[in-house]
Amino acid sequence: MIPKREEQQLHRLNADLDQLFQQLDGYSDEQLNRQPSPETWSPLMVARHLMLAEAYSLQYIRKKLSFTDELPPAGIRSRLRSLVLEFYFGSPFKWKAPKAIGDSALLREAPYELGTIKSEWLEQRAQLRELLESFPAGRYREEVYKHPFVGRLSPTGLLRFFQGHFNRHSKQIRQRLA
Repeated sequence: MIPKREEQQLHRLNADLDQLFQQLDGYSDEQLNRQPSPETWSPLMVARHLMLAEAYSLQYIRKKLSFTDELPPAGIRSRLRSLVLEFYFGSPFKWKAPKAIGDSALLREAPYELGTIKSEWLEQRAQLRELLESFPAGRYREEVYKHPFVGRLSPTGLLRFFQGHFNRHSKQIRQRLA
């Protein structure tokens, strides 16, 4: 069972994703694949980046849990790492995306189809729910995920990362469609 706070976070993430898809449905794939400049991601490239970040995060957690049940407890350090991410997502600062979800990966796979991204992302969110539901209660007080820049986070920190990352990049998507 997912604890109430994490259930609310997951619900908000899914509601925000549904709202983004409703906005994107009003555009053609051609419009959504248009890059404002050669160095700037198209709206669908940004969406794909978000989706891949979540996919690789889930993949990491599954792999980690496949060979160990012993994880460090989430404490004040984990919470501080989560706060660093929240600060970053609210700031104008930029980090270069990890290679697997950055420029070369996104350009190599482009152009994208909204329908494909939508179905894959919704399936992925269903898998996230299944994973969170499979956790015993104590797992929510452990550092199950390692963010590439700030380090280990609890499941709550993971959901905060997903939300902050989504908010930052969905704003970029809307700006590129304006």
